[in-house]
Amino acid sequence: MLDVKLKPHTGNIHRQFPVHGYLGLTRCEVVGVAYTKLSDGKPLKAKELNVKLKCIEFAFGRNNILYESTQVLWSSNSPSKYTHLAEIQKDFKLKVPLNNTLPSSINLQNYRIVWKLEANLIHENLTFVGNTKTSSVILQLNRYSPLYKQLTTYSQRVDQLDYRTYFSGRQSTYKSSDNLFASINLTLLSNKISVKKLAMSLDRRVQFKAQKSSLFRSNVQLTRIVEEVVTPQLQLQQPQSFNFKGVIPKSKSSLSWSIGESLLTTLIDMQFFITFTALIKNSSGSTSSIALDSKEITLLSITKEELHYALETTSRPRSNHISSVQTIAL
Repeated sequence: MLDVKLKPHTGNIHRQFPVHGYLGLTRCEVVGVAYTKLSDGKPLKAKELNVKLKCIEFAFGRNNILYESTQVLWSSNSPSKYTHLAEIQKDFKLKVPLNNTLPSSINLQNYRIVWKLEANLIHENLTFVGNTKTSSVILQLNRYSPLYKQLTTYSQRVDQLDYRTYFSGRQSTYKSSDNLFASINLTLLSNKISVKKLAMSLDRRVQFKAQKSSLFRSNVQLTRIVEEVVTPQLQLQQPQSFNFKGVIPKSKSSLSWSIGESLLTTLIDMQFFITFTALIKNSSGSTSSIALDSKEITLLSITKEELHYALETTSRPRSNHISSVQTIAL
């Protein structure tokens, strides 16, 4: 039997298959070797050996290929005929172009984006095996420039309460481990209501475009990633200011749940909002949670340090060539 395998030119495949370059900042290359290995000393009649680089999104049992690049490494002399194939070794180089709108690897509870490298050996049909043998590895790719889209804001008027919100500077793009700064000024206009709790949060909103909502399951999932809470003691007609600070968390490893990133694909729309929420009690004693003000931001899954390292690395001269680097204001 003939097996097909993958290995990088350098590095350990069991740790992480190396990717050269930075997605959204430079051209990315996956370089390695695809080879066949005899397990019983018998060659196999085959048609083609190829490698594929794929970016695939998965949501609720559906999948969609966002990107695919293929390189044929070996083929039989006649496309319609099989040729005996034994052990061979072929170098490959697969590229992701610089100008792309491809996302990072993402692992959410009901949604994944997977970057995969495959070696495929197309051979004569075998019982219980079929006509293709595949070896694959999962790659970890992170995007280094934002996928821009129209951002939205939302404000709600509340009777008997006046408020003004302030967000730090004009920043609209954030990264993992960035600080969130915001403040709100509140003025209670009547004793008919009271503010029991005030919170600033970073919320992820994922709309599954390919899924229809039902009585038991919504096609929109809201996740609170960061929350800072205070208990205000408001006096009638006396303005009071509250400052909030939070930190956008970072995924601990490629195996843990991701935070995600701002993204719009065939299957989902992923958005992130900084939101002020007030728990308000009225004169009848009932309480309601009201989103006062919500500002959408663009979120990248990398840290500021990772971005700076990528920019410095790609701007260094290589031989007689200087890389062309996009200017990114973050």
